[in-house]
Amino acid sequence: MKHFKIIFSIIFLAVLTVGCEEDTFIHNEVPITQSQSLIDPNAKATITPAQISALGKKNKSANIGYESAALGDIFVLDFEGLGNLDNINNFYNGGTSGSGFSGPNYGVEFGVALAIIDSDAGGTGNFANEPSPSTVMFFLDENQAFMNVSAGFDTGLSFFYSSATSDGFVSVYDALNGTGNLLGTIVLALNYNINCTGDPTGQFCNWDPIAVPFEGTAKSVVFSGASNSIAFDDVTFGSTTPGDLDSDGDGILDENDNCPITANPGQEDYDGDGIGDVCDDDIDGDGILNENDNCPLTANPEQADYDGDLEGDVCDADDDNDGCLDVDDPTPFSNIEATVDIKGCNTSVENRMTSSCGLTMSDMIDALEAGTYKNHGEFVRAMANLSNSWKSSGLISGKEHGAIMSCAGSSK
Repeated sequence: MKHFKIIFSIIFLAVLTVGCEEDTFIHNEVPITQSQSLIDPNAKATITPAQISALGKKNKSANIGYESAALGDIFVLDFEGLGNLDNINNFYNGGTSGSGFSGPNYGVEFGVALAIIDSDAGGTGNFANEPSPSTVMFFLDENQAFMNVSAGFDTGLSFFYSSATSDGFVSVYDALNGTGNLLGTIVLALNYNINCTGDPTGQFCNWDPIAVPFEGTAKSVVFSGASNSIAFDDVTFGSTTPGDLDSDGDGILDENDNCPITANPGQEDYDGDGIGDVCDDDIDGDGILNENDNCPLTANPEQADYDGDLEGDVCDADDDNDGCLDVDDPTPFSNIEATVDIKGCNTSVENRMTSSCGLTMSDMIDALEAGTYKNHGEFVRAMANLSNSWKSSGLISGKEHGAIMSCAGSSK
């Protein structure tokens, strides 16, 4: 493809944005029956020739002011968060785009590159099936089609691309601005397919993954033949798989990871809410934050805690804290009042555990109270038998026996 001057691209792009029907990507000498403008020919202009002219002036410096990307890191540029026909500028260098949007500080600086949003997402992009949700990147000027990463990156560079009119190639160098030693290069073959399916609003719908593996440390990438003819997405540094981002290093890619920034290799998700247990502040999904939940791994929305031991009933193996596990306890929710009460008469006798697993003195008295008797005397005799057995076993003293019988006799 002939390398046009940037001013020609500027004028032609401005014409395209106001409705030109000529079959081009931004400018294309080869006529194709399908509409080949990356910008939707039916869209209204969203950028002026003056604004485009300013792009080259804004990006003359090729030196990065930040070095936040550590060697060995994997990071992905998906161009989401940029505006339509927005100059990328320092969006990925801790700064802002041409439209003033702030981006992450990956320490990446671009030449004259624009982001464009798919028309079905409110932009003017004539593409479909893009790997990231709705935004891709393309270069305006063949002489400034580069990316610099002063901190360096290793292993490889990978991305998805869509090319409608011409071949291109990508080269990786170990110095800034496409200088130094060539570490790797790869051809971007024409991949336009008029029969590809997907989002019906876009003609640029065939996206191929491609990678440039290399040894050493790279600091710049040059895109040759890409100006006005090839779109890019999910540009990935440090990996030969585009979009291959694993921020927490747990072996699960971020896009599939239920805790993308906290290692969770087993992907445990107790409540099935899509948030992994190690990063879920409410693991059991009961509406109570883990730090305040008396059963963090078992739903207990009412926070019921019978014995007040700060372990909720649904996860407490001994709900009444009587020393007899619930599975063996005939009364897992024993009467654990502090003192023995007989039909409203407080004996002031300590409510102790009996020799029977899980039964307190009050449990046994409650059982007697629930019985049926011919008269009150029969109930008193039953209480006497029970109290005598406790006295004989040493559970209570003679004085305590007297207090119990006094209440039994006076009870109604």
